[in-house]
Amino acid sequence: YPMLVVVSAVLLEPLPRILLFGGRYLPAILPRLGILVGLLVLVFVGLPALLRTGPARRLLWRAPWPATIYVRRVRGRFARALQRSLGAGLGLGPSVRLSAEATGDPVAMEIAIGLGHALEGTLSDALLKQGLLDPSDRLLVVAGERAGTLDRALRTVADRQDVAVLSGLRTLTLVVNITITLVAAGLSIRAIFGGQAAIQEQTDGLMKQLEKELPPGFSLDFE
Repeated sequence: YPMLVVVSAVLLEPLPRILLFGGRYLPAILPRLGILVGLLVLVFVGLPALLRTGPARRLLWRAPWPATIYVRRVRGRFARALQRSLGAGLGLGPSVRLSAEATGDPVAMEIAIGLGHALEGTLSDALLKQGLLDPSDRLLVVAGERAGTLDRALRTVADRQDVAVLSGLRTLTLVVNITITLVAAGLSIRAIFGGQAAIQEQTDGLMKQLEKELPPGFSLDFE
């Protein structure tokens, strides 16, 4: 809906000036349509393609919110894949590597390859140190390691990360909608004030032309 409002505002913005001063609608709207289409292509095609590249995904691990939504998504996928791999009877090392590959994230795969001797200690310490485990989930994994219910703990971690991702996406959607609505409101206000200025300009021009045709000594200034 906000995007529809923006498109409508862009399409209607030149109408007041065209109706007052004349002119063709299509030449007036084409540059605006070109900019709008370019922005839509950038947002819905260019940006997703960029975020699928390795350098962009590495940058997301160091960027603030909303990049943290992506990091939580990777952590959730890793925890769920690790829980399933360990439940299938795979060893710890292969399980970590396969789980990292399941995320499709280059940072997670590099961490899994580089863990090496870190897995000689507890799994929770290794994952926390490398960033594949959220600090708030460490207690769950530690308890699962000690109680022999690591697969259940990892499933809980994955569920918590999924909930956090959904919450972050809802917040991001709200922020985007508010931003787009404000942009649309700004375009509408600009069109209104532009029409008002055009009317005032035309009125002043007519008054000046009329004053030139009045006899000497007459004025239209009523102040």
